[in-house]
Amino acid sequence: MTSFRMTSKLFCAAFWWLGLALLYVPVLTLIVYSFVNMGAGGGVSLEGYIKVIQSERITEALKYSLLVATFSATISTTFGGLAAWGLERGRSRFDGVLETLAMAPLVLPEVVFGLGLLIWFVLLRVSLGAVSLVLAHVTFSLSYVILTVRGRAKLLDPAIDDAARDLGASGWQLFSRIQLPLLAPALFAGWMMAFTLSFDDFLISFFTSGPDTVTLPIALYGIIKFGVGQEVFAMASGVFAVSFVGASIVARFSRA
Repeated sequence: MTSFRMTSKLFCAAFWWLGLALLYVPVLTLIVYSFVNMGAGGGVSLEGYIKVIQSERITEALKYSLLVATFSATISTTFGGLAAWGLERGRSRFDGVLETLAMAPLVLPEVVFGLGLLIWFVLLRVSLGAVSLVLAHVTFSLSYVILTVRGRAKLLDPAIDDAARDLGASGWQLFSRIQLPLLAPALFAGWMMAFTLSFDDFLISFFTSGPDTVTLPIALYGIIKFGVGQEVFAMASGVFAVSFVGASIVARFSRA
């Protein structure tokens, strides 16, 4: 029995490390190449990162990505948090339908989703640009925020609300002093998740952005068309760093 347990543990550990290798070895290779001089001299250098910093096109795309991600994450967290709270506390016979509709963007192919948003914006005569891009990012970020916040809301004990009401707390005091602080870690985790998804999104941004609204992933795609240099690896490493930090923060606050 002991031998079987040891074998099963080793088997699971081997698959765990294999999965990590398949996931991170390509990314680590990309990061290593971002420090390798692709010129005739070779060697290790920061030339790629220097080119990224000095490129006006890339810095403008970075600023635009940060701006769009901040706006879309804030809007998604506001409406997604309210929707999650309503789904959890406002019980009705349509809960199953509403939850399915809220989670649909999680499984919908991005090509179909992006094309559908593009057609919708054209029908509504919404010009492709900053507004359409933020709205598009909000639509797919909402589901992640709802999922994160509702998971936290399920853990809250309704007896806490009853105790607060017995002590004379008004509806606003109950929300601002008890419910909101308890949901704050999940709201922040949802915000970070929405920000990260918006920052590194390419496919939906490709369909819903205008000619003057170039995000960092779209700028990276445009540069790759003319060749893969050290600055491309540097840009990709930067996008990965933002995503990795965002995922780490989400994981930390999701457990809070």
